[in-house]
Amino acid sequence: MNPIETINFYKGRDVSPYLFHFVKGDNPLRVLEQILKDNALKSDKHNFISYTESPLRVMNDILDYFQEFKDKPGCRPMYEKYGIGINKKFMYEKYGARPVIYGPIEDKQLIDDTLLWRFELLDFVKWDFSWQREWRTKGNYFELPEDEEDVIIICRYEKESERLKEQYGHPCISFEYIEDNHASDYIAESYASIQLISDFEMECFRQEGEELRKMYQE
Repeated sequence: MNPIETINFYKGRDVSPYLFHFVKGDNPLRVLEQILKDNALKSDKHNFISYTESPLRVMNDILDYFQEFKDKPGCRPMYEKYGIGINKKFMYEKYGARPVIYGPIEDKQLIDDTLLWRFELLDFVKWDFSWQREWRTKGNYFELPEDEEDVIIICRYEKESERLKEQYGHPCISFEYIEDNHASDYIAESYASIQLISDFEMECFRQEGEELRKMYQE
């Protein structure tokens, strides 16, 4: 494996080639369906739309952690297991999606006004959201791409996945499927089915899965 292939191999496990926008609220499925009906993402609070480049298998653990706050007074999960995924390269080239600029408040004064929509405060003691691996598109309204294959529907349960796929035509995957399958099998088969990783990366993960199975059998 040459150096470039090695970097791409690990990048495939650590960063998704899709940008995911997860929803929140008491009825996240309804919020997701409204997005699909409107064919758009909207923000009432900011002049940008937020996404994460973290892979779904990573987000699954993070979203499970958020559920621990569900029954605490005055608290609710930051995000739920429902959302939209859009091809990152497509978003970068056509819609101007950019990674967030994390830094101390002093850095904000150094950034041109035209780029302030990308700035996010980073204070390791009081305010650290760098784990989100956030990307943004400028403006409080983003119309979803016309090509159905450029958008992935993410939901919690498999039965919801099947219904939404049939109703809206986009590729769809559920966290229930992720949780019911071993990580290597999920990465190799499900990610490939919605073209989230390259053929080379898929083969690497298959080999990794075979090595793990052999190790446990010995």
